Amino acid sequence: MKYDLCIIGGAGHVGLPLGVAFANSGVRTAIFDVNQEALEKIRSGQFPFKERGGNEALQTALRANTLFVTDSPESISDSKFIIIVVGTPIDEYLSPNHSLTTKLLDKYFDYFRDGQIVILRSTVYPGTTEKVQNYFQKRGKQVKLAMCPERISQGYALEEFKVLPQIISVIDDSAFEEVSSLFKKIASAEIIRIKPIEAELAKLFTNAWRYIKFAVGTQFFTIAHDHGLDYHQIEKAMKKDYARNNDLPAPGFTAGPCLLKDTMQLAAFTNNNFLLGHAAMLVNEGLVNHIIQGLKREYPEFLKDKTLGILGMAFKADNDDHRDSLSYKLRKIGRVECKNVLCTDVYIKDPSFVPLETVLKESDILVLATPHAKYASIDPRKYPDKKFIDIWNFWGAQKTKRILITGAAGFIGYHLALHLLEKYGNECELVLVDNLQKEGMDEELKKLIGNPQISFKNLDLTDPHAYGEIGENYDYVYHLAAINHTQLFYEIPHKILRTNTLSLIHMLDWFKEKSNKGKFCFTSSNEAYAGALNAFGTLPLPTPEDVPLVIEDPKNPRWSYAATKLVGELFVNHYAKMYNFRALIVRPHNFYGPRAGHGGHVIPDFAERIARQIDPFPIYGADDTRTFCYISDAVRAMSALMDSPQTDKQPIETVHIGDFEEITMQELAHKMFETANWRPQSLDIKNSPSGSVKRRLANITKLQGLTGWRPEVSLMEGLKRTYDWYLKHPRGA
Repeated sequence: MKYDLCIIGGAGHVGLPLGVAFANSGVRTAIFDVNQEALEKIRSGQFPFKERGGNEALQTALRANTLFVTDSPESISDSKFIIIVVGTPIDEYLSPNHSLTTKLLDKYFDYFRDGQIVILRSTVYPGTTEKVQNYFQKRGKQVKLAMCPERISQGYALEEFKVLPQIISVIDDSAFEEVSSLFKKIASAEIIRIKPIEAELAKLFTNAWRYIKFAVGTQFFTIAHDHGLDYHQIEKAMKKDYARNNDLPAPGFTAGPCLLKDTMQLAAFTNNNFLLGHAAMLVNEGLVNHIIQGLKREYPEFLKDKTLGILGMAFKADNDDHRDSLSYKLRKIGRVECKNVLCTDVYIKDPSFVPLETVLKESDILVLATPHAKYASIDPRKYPDKKFIDIWNFWGAQKTKRILITGAAGFIGYHLALHLLEKYGNECELVLVDNLQKEGMDEELKKLIGNPQISFKNLDLTDPHAYGEIGENYDYVYHLAAINHTQLFYEIPHKILRTNTLSLIHMLDWFKEKSNKGKFCFTSSNEAYAGALNAFGTLPLPTPEDVPLVIEDPKNPRWSYAATKLVGELFVNHYAKMYNFRALIVRPHNFYGPRAGHGGHVIPDFAERIARQIDPFPIYGADDTRTFCYISDAVRAMSALMDSPQTDKQPIETVHIGDFEEITMQELAHKMFETANWRPQSLDIKNSPSGSVKRRLANITKLQGLTGWRPEVSLMEGLKRTYDWYLKHPRGA
């Protein structure tokens, strides 16, 4: 058989990431589609849409010759498994339109063969799986049907396949093991088996629930707005130290190709008795008209003389998909009510759009329709003669944040400071503390602390008298200060124990007295739970935050650092509880990037060996796997956790920060060879370092649930930035 798998409609948002994932797992996969423009892009190694890590993964699959791109329906006949990613749309009357699936089956019926397994992947109307099975049976084809609904967040499919449970339903029991085996090739999480109609409803219920939740926040906003009140102040009061309200979504445009459609399918399934769904539709779809009506009240005579600017045309932030975006509904109504409408978007290319600068210059009224992260640099206060409408509270209340970072000269602290300056702009004051014992004052740090918003203090935090110089009343305190270097674990374990623990105790004593209205972040480590693997023989993968914390051997100096992080978590948990202040604990998992130090970490070590062209090239633990999180993504996650009201509650949260993409050390080396455009003649494969684990993969679903965070920098892009930095900053320079 020529292929293992054929994906019909494989060039789209659902099919292409799925096909690439299967191909990179060794499954010979045919991407069958009739969209010639998209197919040409795919053949050239480019995703036709925004998908994190997509181009890199696609190019890997093409080089491996496991991904095949075709417009020939013969690929259906040549495959064992067929995945159909054509769902059930709704028509102009908001009713399910079943004809698309039927037309597809009629068109390609002759290419299906006896013994194949056909898998429905997109959202379909309840009962569709059984109807498709009956369709084949009535026409004499012995084909087995399965329903495996996709559940990913658009743009992050390649990462989420690996960690999200897969729902699998079959009509013929004999197909279950085969379908399960197929999906286990791309997913390490649990396989959940339910009936086909249950799987179909699970998908519809999920999207309808999200649509209803978003409508609640939007409805509250419109009620407050109609009465001339600031809803965001009300929302802040509702959530302040009141965890029961933390799951209330923020208001904003709720749209896209799934949520409304699936809610209306569910309404049809209930004979239009799904009152919550209809109410959510009226609220979400009505927000555009609410904005226009508000403008008509504010400018009763002059709205027709105003130019309306729309910032963002995608249906959600940091995405390039415009399907069913409410921005276009706003444009349509705006063209009737206003003199002119100007549209712009960070990611969508459209000849009718204009540059951001033009929209800001020429518009009288600006609506933030899609809160792309790049719009954070816009300061509405710089445009006093223009009206800004920010439903999302994206720019938020203009309040100067006072922030303390300890260990600020280190790798994480330095990049965290850069991020906070970019995120808050002029609305932050940073105090950076470090004793400069590790790297000293390099040129990059000198440039950073030259910023007028930053003050730097060279202090020894093990000295209780030093805290008088730090000040008080901080909004956020990031405690990063610690001795951390594997070689030092063995050389000075007593100093590591004393310095890391004593500085934390003094810091907590200072915080409870001088900044207890603020929020405290303690940076722990995955080392805190590393001993649990040997103690219990196994750890769940991906590893959640609630695994046991174990010091395997107190006599082994290797555990000195881990012990300070384990004990540190105890201190922070119980100080926060006893003294009633807000805090959280983060556990970094393999952060990397420029300025990560020299020696002691695999990516800087590889970069330096490549720069020196070491050949044979040594690789320790070539088959060991890790995930790596680029430093800009990592500090963005830390900041998002501190900003999230969901981390204000007791007991405090412990949160893993890392990435999804698991990679072996040998694969990592080859990616870095590609980045550097150099390869050694041979590899020197060595045993793993003593105490190293075979796999380490953090479960980061809690982080995503608390903040909505997603990594943005792909591994290849991060490696390139890192390698370029190390070329310019060799050891000893």
